[in-house]
Amino acid sequence: MKLIVKEAYYYCRGKQGLQRENQPLVTVCVMEEDGGSTARGFSICSPSDNVAKVEGRKQARSRSIKGLINCRNDEVIRRVEADSTLRDVGLSPQAVGFKVQYGVVLNEFEQKILDKKKPVVVTNDEIMDVITKAPVMELGLYPDSCPDVCKDVCDDNTI
Repeated sequence: MKLIVKEAYYYCRGKQGLQRENQPLVTVCVMEEDGGSTARGFSICSPSDNVAKVEGRKQARSRSIKGLINCRNDEVIRRVEADSTLRDVGLSPQAVGFKVQYGVVLNEFEQKILDKKKPVVVTNDEIMDVITKAPVMELGLYPDSCPDVCKDVCDDNTI
């Protein structure tokens, strides 16, 4: 399987006045496949995690790839800690819904940062890594409100 994508990352930071103010608590990876399919992967720091952008990007990227490979949403957000972190950056846990989102409508901000990127090849090793290590989670429906929610609270500190 060969996957050619444009990918971009952005971070949602803790709101002013919080203990983790301005820290990148949520990493988002958006991907657009050569054929037009899209995916969004979220990596969410729990309150006890140390913020590590490199790890957040790896996890968010893996989830985006998973969405493109499986052609479905996955990994329902269930943990109270994840809900708390999403609220800390101004996102609604109900609007986000899944850590793996497939077939997303990119918001204007996401499209803008993706347009600046050159296509890259996701290697077979990366694909196999996602397939063999990803936990099997239940399938759900894509929450339509997420793209509008993300654009207002996230910064464009891309890699």
